[in-house]
Amino acid sequence: MLEQPRARERILIYGSFKTGKSFNWLDIARAYHEAGNTGKFYVIDTDFGAEKLIGEGYDYLLDDGMVKVYNPVDFREILDASKEIYRTAKRGDWIVIDMLNYLWEEAQEFYIRNVFGEDPENYFLQMRKEVTEKKGKDSRSFGGQEGTDWGFITKIYKQAEFPLTMKSAANVISITEERKIDPNRGDSPEKVKQFKSVGGMAPTGQKGIGHRHDTVLRMSKRANGQRQLTMAGDRGREGADSAWSERGSLIINIDEPPEAFTQKYLIEVAGWKDTEKKAAKSKPRASEEKPAGSTGGRRRRK
Repeated sequence: MLEQPRARERILIYGSFKTGKSFNWLDIARAYHEAGNTGKFYVIDTDFGAEKLIGEGYDYLLDDGMVKVYNPVDFREILDASKEIYRTAKRGDWIVIDMLNYLWEEAQEFYIRNVFGEDPENYFLQMRKEVTEKKGKDSRSFGGQEGTDWGFITKIYKQAEFPLTMKSAANVISITEERKIDPNRGDSPEKVKQFKSVGGMAPTGQKGIGHRHDTVLRMSKRANGQRQLTMAGDRGREGADSAWSERGSLIINIDEPPEAFTQKYLIEVAGWKDTEKKAAKSKPRASEEKPAGSTGGRRRRK
């Protein structure tokens, strides 16, 4: 069994495309299945990539009911999925939001349609025309909304995200894209300094997401194909006696299972315990058996 520390996990992983970000949550599900954990995974799959990912040798996770995938097409369906998951998920389960930045984008479209009664494409074309005519002297010049509008959009957005990241007892792992920190577009010197160790790249989405996730990791891929996670922040695990301090590096190499996210971060850094491995060490090597359900769980990604 995999045993987690007392506190729930709230993990945000961000990075460019095709770096293996989504496989991290799938590796946790794989490890749960192999270890005999009974937790469930509730996946809000906004970019419709989960089925293909699971289809690369992990279909048993769907067949056994360990993973449930939601594919919302708009913000109303995102809200419905969030409410259902909040009612259902419990401690030991995992809530997966992949991709988190789409929730913020869909909240903006939802607001435009319901407040202005327009399709977003028409709204933005008209807004841009008006801003141009005023030669940039318009509060909508950056971002396309009035200051008051952003406040209401944020309130709407939080109805979907907050129940999952802040109120649920379940663990959370969110996936999002990245952007370059730019002081010329409003990024503070403090933010520039904060993300210096991760190449000046920050997660995209609603600006408060970093506060609502305890662990913030940037995923990247080197020219030789090596996938890496770099720690941008890890609340409660960055002290002098922490696992990060003992490692002497903010970078984790992520390989194929079993040397993937569960082992490399949850166990080696976050302090999760693999009780089955402990028991196996006390047995003669010849008596060791494969964990139930391990067949196919260590296939390589295509």
